[in-house]
Amino acid sequence: MSDEQNVAIITPTDNGPYYIRGKFTIVLDNGETLEADGETWLCRCGGSQHKPFCDGTHHKINFQSDSAQMLAAQHEEATAEEEREEAVATLVDGYQEVGDASAVGEGELVGVKVGGQQVVVGRVGGCLYAIGGVCTHEHALLEDGDLDGEVVMCPLHNSGFNIKTGEAVQPPAEEPEPTYAVKEEDGKIYVAAQPQG
Repeated sequence: MSDEQNVAIITPTDNGPYYIRGKFTIVLDNGETLEADGETWLCRCGGSQHKPFCDGTHHKINFQSDSAQMLAAQHEEATAEEEREEAVATLVDGYQEVGDASAVGEGELVGVKVGGQQVVVGRVGGCLYAIGGVCTHEHALLEDGDLDGEVVMCPLHNSGFNIKTGEAVQPPAEEPEPTYAVKEEDGKIYVAAQPQG
């Protein structure tokens, strides 16, 4: 057996157990030792009912490793910074500029953020309309869907929302989307910072 085969290699899996391969000895709580030459997975989340071995509990408790938590915290901070920047975007009469009017053609959807909220803007019959941009069923981004006449179709489960009223007109979604006032001036699109009603 080579020196490399005599060495136990321990690899933390992504938000999961320690994967050990090679030749190793495990000492149990009762002092019993297990000699092994192969592979095993040891609990890293602390929730296993079969410690020190992994029993898959990390999936059930949504365990996150320190590195994953650090990345999540960095992502949250970056998102919060973006939202702060958007919050201070120049408002004119309660409206926020979200882009060029030419970006939204007839029958097209565009996703924008207004006051930190996801919103979709679409053009029907030459007029612009805007509703909440996250499906009320399973939280998919509606900007990834299609505009079928007056109905915004969710890309995930095909829920449909009337872009003029926000009403859920096709299941499985049942809750409506908020609607936003929209205006088009000097080639720009402006969406109200707050939903209507």
